[in-house]
Amino acid sequence: MSNPIPLEYQDLIRYDPEWQVLICIKDCNTTIPAKSLKRHLRTIHCMNAKQYKLLIKAISKLTVCQDISDFPRPPNGSPLVQGLKAFDGYQCTFCPNHLTTSEDVAMRHVSQHRRVPGASIIAECKSVSMQTWSQGYKGYWTVIDPNPQQQPLQTSSSSYSSSSSSSAPQANGSAATAPLTWEQRVIQMETERLQNQRNETMEFNARNRVDDTSPWLRHTKWGELFKGKNRHIISATRFLNTEDARVLESSPISVSKLKVLSRAFDRIVYWGRETLQETSWSIRSWLRSYQRNTPRYPPFRRPQTISSEIRYINQWKQFLCYCFRTGLLDAGVRERDHGIRFTTEHLELIREIAGTENSIQLCSC
Repeated sequence: MSNPIPLEYQDLIRYDPEWQVLICIKDCNTTIPAKSLKRHLRTIHCMNAKQYKLLIKAISKLTVCQDISDFPRPPNGSPLVQGLKAFDGYQCTFCPNHLTTSEDVAMRHVSQHRRVPGASIIAECKSVSMQTWSQGYKGYWTVIDPNPQQQPLQTSSSSYSSSSSSSAPQANGSAATAPLTWEQRVIQMETERLQNQRNETMEFNARNRVDDTSPWLRHTKWGELFKGKNRHIISATRFLNTEDARVLESSPISVSKLKVLSRAFDRIVYWGRETLQETSWSIRSWLRSYQRNTPRYPPFRRPQTISSEIRYINQWKQFLCYCFRTGLLDAGVRERDHGIRFTTEHLELIREIAGTENSIQLCSC
């Protein structure tokens, strides 16, 4: 079946024909009732009627849930609904429809009908992956574990029976392997997480494709770009006064030149503020308008608080520092250590600025 959503909106809205719902896949990852779609596009994605006109027209021809009360409830054990987030949660062994993301709620629930004397409360719950349509929709459903290489969690009763039978030899003479309990799996996952933190190599596997829900991260494909690279070196390269000796030794540009570039960037920001302050109110209203014949109010202005602006400027300085340090590296070294590529125009500009001491000094005056 071809995608009924127009091509220019397919990175924003997904139509699920099985459940007949609209899913916002751009940052939101939530289901939108058809009657609320216009408001969602206006308030969340800052689109006007002209921009979403074709989308509304295409959706009007579809069979789609109009209100949140119309959303169906998929059965437990359903496949993942693409575009929605998958949550880690808990399912009561004795009440399959009791699902929650809170461990405290799960513990309070199972304490009301403890079936295994002496067992820990959480042992009567199992860890599951689950989804929900939106924050306003009451209820979750379990989905097929998106991490198939991990063993499913065992309930307290099954863990007891498996542990008692694990010591007995199988028919072929080998000992049976006892499945991991919930507590053991948590310990194992925490150990692996700490080990990965100590490992300097950037890893990217199938699990990242499920866990990395940021549309920007998926769009840039940074996980794939930096796969196998030393993430500590990449991180340290962006800092002006980095303490990593490996970065300082391999850097083709001195710290003193980078400091001059930093001061030059401060000067550019100052010029921008000064120009904004001296520009009339009416001109700034026209600058902010997206319409040809009508100004927009309030006028164009500094949209951030001072603290936010300082952080934003520092991020740009780190970006410039990273670009100049990597852009001046030998192409083979840059590809091996960082995996990034510049266009020919970018490299020429970086080399021109870095190689002209007088022009840099002039910019910082």
